[in-house]
Amino acid sequence: MNPQTKLAALSGLCGAIIAIVAIYAAAALGIFPVNGSAIQGYLMAHPDILIDMTHKLEQQQADEEDREDRAIQHAVDKLGAKAFFNPKIAYITGPQNAKTTFVEMFDYNCPYCRASFPYIWEFYQAHKNEARFAFIEFPIKGADSTFATRVALAARNQGDKYLALHFALMTEKQHVDAKMILADAQKVGIDMNKLQADMKSPEVALGIHDSYALAKAAYIDSTPFFVVDGKIRRGALEADTQGLSDHTLGLQVRILPPIFRVIGVYTRAARGCPTGEVVMQRFAGTVTAWLIIALVGFSLWGYPLYNVYASRLAGEAELARANYSKQVQIQTSMSKMEAAKFEAQAEVIRAGGVAKANKIIGDSLQNNEAYLRYLFVNNLADTKDQVIYVPTEAQLPILEAGRRPSPGGQ
Repeated sequence: MNPQTKLAALSGLCGAIIAIVAIYAAAALGIFPVNGSAIQGYLMAHPDILIDMTHKLEQQQADEEDREDRAIQHAVDKLGAKAFFNPKIAYITGPQNAKTTFVEMFDYNCPYCRASFPYIWEFYQAHKNEARFAFIEFPIKGADSTFATRVALAARNQGDKYLALHFALMTEKQHVDAKMILADAQKVGIDMNKLQADMKSPEVALGIHDSYALAKAAYIDSTPFFVVDGKIRRGALEADTQGLSDHTLGLQVRILPPIFRVIGVYTRAARGCPTGEVVMQRFAGTVTAWLIIALVGFSLWGYPLYNVYASRLAGEAELARANYSKQVQIQTSMSKMEAAKFEAQAEVIRAGGVAKANKIIGDSLQNNEAYLRYLFVNNLADTKDQVIYVPTEAQLPILEAGRRPSPGGQ
């Protein structure tokens, strides 16, 4: 992809992005309607918007074409007539000192060149002795066009046979290929052996190269292309009936001004056959333009749907969060309940253990007064400086008081 095409595509993409951002910003600020019924109502209330858009686009295209014409005209003026009346590039006919000059750059497979040919032929036949003509091959329609150019350039070495071949090829109704081109050459009486030899000469290849170089220097990117009296014209010609009836060569008024009043009028509707590079540029421009329209249309249609979709997603997200929170709370409560249950069971087990331990201790202390005395004495030893009140009975410690002298005892 060449830099111009990349620039066109990038510009279109940037324009589409800017358009979408602008629409969404306007919608967010309430400047632009954001639902289908509102958009429909807005457009129905302002149907002139589409007409204004169409007129604006047409005006922009016309302005762009005018800028291109001015740039090409400036380049042609800078190059001068000599560049176009170069015998290495052009087939030249007519008086050298003619006041009127006519240049055509063409492709034998260009339909606009063929559509213009009847008017060119009529004008040529009427003024070939008073005007100077330059016919320049500019093959831009593929390999067959290039082959036709090679044949035509080689035919220039056979005098007026060139014009006969040129006129024959321009009157063909179908795409001309190698077979048809050679057949036409034979029909007009060209020496085929000499033609085949001349087609191999370096001058033929150099002529094609120089034609491309001239077109590039003059910013010429389509066929047919005309320079009449130094003024450029691009695209196909259409007949001007009044002008064509005026062929009487009262050319003291310079055969028109301009000649195109005699041979036809230029129309913007038929810009001619573009080069491959221009085709790619126009294709990129068309694609990006439609991309902008599609994206803007999609935005107008999709923005309300997006709002609904976004709201639904927000609601679903909120519901999901609520369900998740509920599940967390349920799980937390169940965990606490399980923990309490296990804690209660542990308490029951601990209480049972304590009861069993107490029972064991109690059972171990029954009928074991000697051990109790031992514990009491040890406790007294541990309380050296303390006053201990010992319950007594009959001035004896309670433990001893329970002992009674045996009958006859001591």
